[in-house]
Amino acid sequence: MELKETLLSKAFTTYIEESNEVFKESLELVKEYSQGKIWLMGSYLYGNLIKFVYGKELNLTKQLYRDIDFLAEGVEKEVNKDHINHKFKDWDILPTSYGSFSFVKSGRSVDLNYLFNFYPITLWKRSPNISIEDILESAPLTIQSMVYDCDDKKILGKIGISAIEDKIIKINNKHNAKLGTELKLKEKNKDNKEYIPAQDEILKEINKEIKGMAEKLGFDYEPIKNLD
Repeated sequence: MELKETLLSKAFTTYIEESNEVFKESLELVKEYSQGKIWLMGSYLYGNLIKFVYGKELNLTKQLYRDIDFLAEGVEKEVNKDHINHKFKDWDILPTSYGSFSFVKSGRSVDLNYLFNFYPITLWKRSPNISIEDILESAPLTIQSMVYDCDDKKILGKIGISAIEDKIIKINNKHNAKLGTELKLKEKNKDNKEYIPAQDEILKEINKEIKGMAEKLGFDYEPIKNLD
């Protein structure tokens, strides 16, 4: 099976425009607090694409309607409860530790990330000119290396599309996978001030995530052998 970006883009665009009020409301909320281009990313995108291609009812299907992740070029205005539009008064705003925001209501969340401070890319690329190509390159896993351009209505990310086509989860950016996993382990063990995750512990955790993602999607997976 050869998946074409244009066909997938058209299928996904039709889906969100014709039958998905959840997505429409989420995008409207994000537009209120961003400027420039907006991209959709994460499990809402690749999970629905897998449903289109293979007709699968995935274990994460319910999650697809709870958690939607966006990436925006810039900030439109101050994001806090005092400035939120009256249409969105029933949403709570939760800031993240790395400068983005989660809008939450009734078991749903919309994450608004910004291109200029998107984590973990800012840990390895000290530049004010981060591009969407950098975002795709920085994704820890292959399945995560794709976005949907909400303005151009186009899916970007050949690596992510290939992951769906080949039905296999692999590492995409080992460096960022290592950084992200190390921070997760430190957060998990935050009560131990002297805790420093060992390399084999990080490796084990990364492979656990790869395997877990593959099992959720019904895909094969390829573990990594080292962190070099």
